[in-house]
Amino acid sequence: MKANRRWFSYLGFTAVLLALVIGASEGDLTWLSLVVMLTLVSSAGFFLLVFPGSRFFAIALANYVTVYFCLFDFFVQVNFPGTPRWCHALGFALPLLGFTGGALIRQESIASVIADDHLRQRERLPELLSWLIPVLIVGLMSFMVPDIPTTPLQSGFALIAAQAAISVFVFLASRTICVFLINTGLLFEDFFHRMGAVGVPIFAFVTFYSMIVIVFAAVYRILDRLSEVPPFLINGRPSHIEFLDALYFSVITLSTVGYGDVVPVGALARVLVSVEIVTGVLLLLFGFAEIRRFSLEHPDRTRR
Repeated sequence: MKANRRWFSYLGFTAVLLALVIGASEGDLTWLSLVVMLTLVSSAGFFLLVFPGSRFFAIALANYVTVYFCLFDFFVQVNFPGTPRWCHALGFALPLLGFTGGALIRQESIASVIADDHLRQRERLPELLSWLIPVLIVGLMSFMVPDIPTTPLQSGFALIAAQAAISVFVFLASRTICVFLINTGLLFEDFFHRMGAVGVPIFAFVTFYSMIVIVFAAVYRILDRLSEVPPFLINGRPSHIEFLDALYFSVITLSTVGYGDVVPVGALARVLVSVEIVTGVLLLLFGFAEIRRFSLEHPDRTRR
């Protein structure tokens, strides 16, 4: 039951991430967005059903589906503009269908890799990523499509043809891709475990960080109220700073970002900003040192 709750939480995070990407790219509910969400759920569910115990493998696959969607959307907008939406949906689904079909055919071989650590360790990174070479070639060739006079429908068929070629490559390399996803999934598992183990020092760091932000924001606001001339420029004009603006300015100062929309012009304000910057750098260094010390003093919590 605990493992199922953890799996749903990780997959839920991935679904939220994918929904954000789809919402930013599509703007509304389209056939492509429906296909992407359906593919995410079905692919993760398929691998959990066919390969029991591959929880983090399915999560790695779900995250790479999100990355794949971003790349697919880029190539469609750059090389296949104006193509019908149904071509987008079909083209997106083809490589994933090819990969799923190849994994189903090679089910026993992939299951043995999931169960055997030695089989996974034999694989080297160049071998695991060799399938990307033909995929990259197809992607580079697609940049020639905009230079060829075609109708939107013809461009759509070209998109489907390119995706069909990629689906053949991932079908043939499905076992290699699965090994790569398994290794990635194990890294996810270690990452989440270690993040949970050092949660106490991280929470303490964030708490102290927040306190410094609030203290300096309050000082900025008090300085502004006591000054006859506004000590800050807001959007290039001398303006009195509100507390929410002071909180925002304190955060970007402590993180040493500095967007330039709020600028200290008074001498005392500049001194305070300098002190906060130095404090932020020291806090960051001590924070990492404490997290590192906690990991060394409690190795049983950070190791599996």
